[in-house]
Amino acid sequence: MLKEGDFVHIEVDLRGLHLPFGTLAVAINSEPAETVFDDIALSSSMHMMPVVCMGGDGSRVRVCPAC
Repeated sequence: MLKEGDFVHIEVDLRGLHLPFGTLAVAINSEPAETVFDDIALSSSMHMMPVVCMGGDGSRVRVCPAC
């Protein structure tokens, strides 16, 4: 169960390096990440709009290079 002070790590990988789709994974504190979605379309005509919903003091977004 989440409690105040916990860290929620959300990772969205849209590179398509190992799968033909993008993935979304979530981890709490130092627990291993759990894949929530592994079928995010990468070649859709619809635009993807990223949104950070649980913002607040101490929130951050990090964009990693596609290596």
